[in-house]
Amino acid sequence: MNAEKAYELSAAYGEWLSQQDYDLTLCLRLKKRKKRKNPPHRKVFELKLRSELSKKVRELFARAENFAFGKTKNGAYRRKLFKWNPKFRIHRAVSIELDKDEMGFHAHILVKKLDGWSYEQMIELLYELWKELNNTATLTKAEFWAEPIGSKFRSSVYITKDAHKQEALLVDGIDLWSSFISKP
Repeated sequence: MNAEKAYELSAAYGEWLSQQDYDLTLCLRLKKRKKRKNPPHRKVFELKLRSELSKKVRELFARAENFAFGKTKNGAYRRKLFKWNPKFRIHRAVSIELDKDEMGFHAHILVKKLDGWSYEQMIELLYELWKELNNTATLTKAEFWAEPIGSKFRSSVYITKDAHKQEALLVDGIDLWSSFISKP
C-alpha cells in the first residue's frame, strides 16, 4: 500500500472514531516475551500473539462490565442478561499494533466512561483488573497507560496510525472482536 492510500485509510478511521465521543485513551501491553531469532512461521506466530491480546482485552472489559453493572436479584450478571442493550456495556474501540521490536503487540483503546463515573474511577477500575488479569502486583507505564482525551481527532488518528500495516496482515485496523461499538 502506498503512502497516500495509507494516509487516507488512517484519516478515514480517525474521522469516524472522532465522531464517537470517547472519553479515555488506554495503551495495554502484555508482559514481554523472550526474544526469538526467527520464530517458525512468523505470520502464524504474530496472529497468535495478536489473538491472545485481543482475548485479554475482551476479558478485561467483561470483568469491568460485571463489576460496574453488578447482578440482578436472581444472581445473574446484567451484562449477560442484557448483552444487546448498549446501556450495560462499556463502549470501546480497540486497535492492536505490533511493537517496535516486533516481539509483541500492544492495544490502543478509546473508551467511553460510564455515566456517573469520573475519569479517575474508570482508570482505577481498568488498572486493577488489568493487574489481576496479568497476575502481577504492579504494572509499568509500558504495560498500562491511560489518560483523558484532550483532542478527539488527534487521538483517533493516533490509534489507527498503523492501519496500513494491519491491512497487509489481512486484519482490520480496528479489532472488532474486542471492540464494542454501537449506534449512538
